[in-house]
Parts: sequence; C-alpha cells; structure tokens
Amino acid sequence: SCVAFLHSAAAAQCILTSQAPGKLTYGTAPSAMSMGVLRVPPPAPPSPRPPACDMGVSYSVEQHGATFTAEVSFERWQEGAMLHLHFDRPVAVSSTDDRASFLGTGALGASHLAAFTLLGDSGPLRFSGKGDAPTPDLVSCSHDPFPAPTPSPPPSAPPDACVLGPRWWVTDESPAGFGARLELRRHQPGAVVRFVFSPALQPPKAVL
Repeated sequence: SCVAFLHSAAAAQCILTSQAPGKLTYGTAPSAMSMGVLRVPPPAPPSPRPPACDMGVSYSVEQHGATFTAEVSFERWQEGAMLHLHFDRPVAVSSTDDRASFLGTGALGASHLAAFTLLGDSGPLRFSGKGDAPTPDLVSCSHDPFPAPTPSPPPSAPPDACVLGPRWWVTDESPAGFGARLELRRHQPGAVVRFVFSPALQPPKAVL
C-alpha cells in the first residue's frame, strides 16, 4: 500500500493526505510545498481468536436498572484456570463473588475482555457491573496461565560398578584419619578409579 504526504518547508514537517492539492510549488521558500508517495508495508493480519473454553461454560445475565448481574456456570471446574469473556463493547465489572478473582479488562482485536481467575470453591461464578447487560460472543479459558517454576534437575545416577574388580578395606583408623588399601583383580593402564563416599570426605593426604 502507499501513503501520500505533503512536505511543508515552512513547518518543516510531512502531512499525510488522501487528496492531492490543487497547486504545488517546488523550492525552499517558506511557502513551498511538495508532494510525495511513500510505500508502507501492509498491516499485520489480526490475531486468531482463541478456542472456546473446554470446561462446559454457560452464561446468563439479568438487568437491574442501570446495573446487571451475570452468572457463569461450569460443567468442570479447575482451580487456578483463567477465564476470558469476550464482548463486543467495553464492560464495567464492579464486583465478583469469592469463587473468582477479577483480573481486569482489556482488548484483543475487536473483542473487549473481562478476565477472571477461578479460585478453590467450585460452583457458578457471579459478578456485577454497570451499564447494559452484556452477553459474550465467546468464552475462552487458559488452564496454565502462569508458567510453573523450573523443576529441579533429577539426582545424578550412581556410577556403574568398576569392571576392574576392586577390593577395598580399611587398614588402620585413628581420630586423625584412616588408612585404606585397594586391590584390583584386573589392571588397565590409564584407567581412572573413582571413590564415591557418602557423606563426602576430604581428599587423601597421600596415595602410595
């Protein structure tokens, strides 16, 4: 798509226009004005609508003069789920019961949203508001609105038994430490032998 603009030397700015002026004067004088065309990228496509909530939601509303009372019923209730009511106009929510926490309102494309987080007690969710009684054209929900904390890594698996056939025993022991002897049934030059203690011990003072 293209956008036409006028450049005014006096104002030192560009003015978007949809119609060409009757007369153009080119130059640098304060009264000079030139016209140009700028190519701009097309607008981004609208965001796709979320799927309908899978918790078996039904909605009813009653008007009471200048206020209304709405009730949202569920076939399945999930504590912590986030509920979005999509309306075609802004909605003013004034209060809600203790089965949900009202998060606020917002916009998604042409829809106006009212967002709630479901709390522990199952049952119909009721809330009140001001203005004409609204009916949502879509009810969506999110079962995991907040990411879970990063899980701790699993404990390291114990190492496999040594294939060299080790035999280990303590030769002497004292309050200052102990001495130990290791024998191997098989010998392999360059092999690394690891000692795993629980709880961990200090490194040996000497290896003979």
